Amino acid sequence: MSDHEEAIGDNRLLVGDWELLGKAHTFLQPFASAALYAEGDDSSISQSLMLMDMLLLHYEEQQIYQSDEHSDKWMVRAIDMGWFILSKYCRLTDEVPVYAAALLLDPPKRIAYIKQNWPKEFNYEQPSDHPSTPTSMPPPLAKKPNQLAILSKKLEVRTINASVRDDFTSFINVDATDIPPD
Repeated sequence: MSDHEEAIGDNRLLVGDWELLGKAHTFLQPFASAALYAEGDDSSISQSLMLMDMLLLHYEEQQIYQSDEHSDKWMVRAIDMGWFILSKYCRLTDEVPVYAAALLLDPPKRIAYIKQNWPKEFNYEQPSDHPSTPTSMPPPLAKKPNQLAILSKKLEVRTINASVRDDFTSFINVDATDIPPD
């Protein structure tokens, strides 16, 4: 360090600077863990919304820096900017339904995760609003069947018309299931 004393001049970190760096380091720990988790072998798209929810919860818990006793204008400003950016990305996931679908199809989460962790006033589309199976089939185009089609029709197995049930809705409404690691 003595080789650079002259170049450093008055640009030294003071005690307050080190304290701010310590607070920033502590605050950023969940982000480092989330990034490593998202890059890991066990990561999946179903965990994207959950990781965002964890980070949003972390932001909410850090409001201690706004209280009079622990007030820190630098941390408040940094947290507000981070909250703004993370909220923007959370809103963008609303435009890509694969994130919510992956969450709903993840056995340990399903609809129970949304009901437990998302605000009740959050307007998400109920799966039953759009059945995954068509309720009726359009009539076939009128054309003269060929001989093979006529023979096939004679051998066709008669089936009963089972009640139409939306398997997706049934699946996501079943209790969440813990899947032990391999």
